[in-house]
Amino acid sequence: MSDWIRIARGALTLNTETFTAFRARGDVFFRGFLLIVGLALIVGLPTLVIDTVHGLRGDAATEIADATAGFEQGLAQAIPFMQGIPSDVREQILAQVRQSFQLGAQIGSEIAQLPTILPRPVSAILEAIGKWFSTPFGRAGFPLSMATLGAWLGYGIWVMLAARLLGGRAGLAEFFGATSLFAVPHLLNVFSRAPFVGGVIGFIAFLWGAIIYVKATAVSQKLSIERALLAVLLPLLVAIVLLIIAVIGVAGIMGIIVASR
Repeated sequence: MSDWIRIARGALTLNTETFTAFRARGDVFFRGFLLIVGLALIVGLPTLVIDTVHGLRGDAATEIADATAGFEQGLAQAIPFMQGIPSDVREQILAQVRQSFQLGAQIGSEIAQLPTILPRPVSAILEAIGKWFSTPFGRAGFPLSMATLGAWLGYGIWVMLAARLLGGRAGLAEFFGATSLFAVPHLLNVFSRAPFVGGVIGFIAFLWGAIIYVKATAVSQKLSIERALLAVLLPLLVAIVLLIIAVIGVAGIMGIIVASR
């Protein structure tokens, strides 16, 4: 445990010797894997407690009502972005979306009423535990915004390729092991549900983790900080450019369809 604390302290303070020593370990990838999984499970503990309490107290009708309210709120927020679509077409789209949601809610309600082998309280607890165990395997919506295996491996492979193009020399195990240290600040996300300050805490964890990721990339790939930063940002920049091209293409197609009506 003291070794993990020393590594975490070195990562948080951007200590070069810590990154170098961690990179040189023969089991660096395995230790990185354990670090991501362990931190993700710790961060997921508040959600485990909340899901367990909701599962024991809640019922299907209440959950479906909450989901419906959230769905309608999200739909209302999306309407302003659909103003360029003719009103009759827009109403048809909204009607179809609502119909699909209502069908899904009905199916969910019927499934919830089916008899279960285990008592419902036990099922609720096991479901919450299963969801908690799946936390490390979740996917981050934005690169490095969460300490998950998906964020670590999925984004990392593109950074690895970019670093190689910029002269990096690390192997896969060395690179992924070192960059797993970005997860350490995400321990702060235990408090992400705190009112008012939760979002600020999450942003601090993300920013701190991103800085550690750049440092780990530089040390593992033996690059300058500038080149490491470029390697980390390059996949994101390429994705943004492709997204812009895709949006322009979709907008052009929709414009052609509307003009042909």
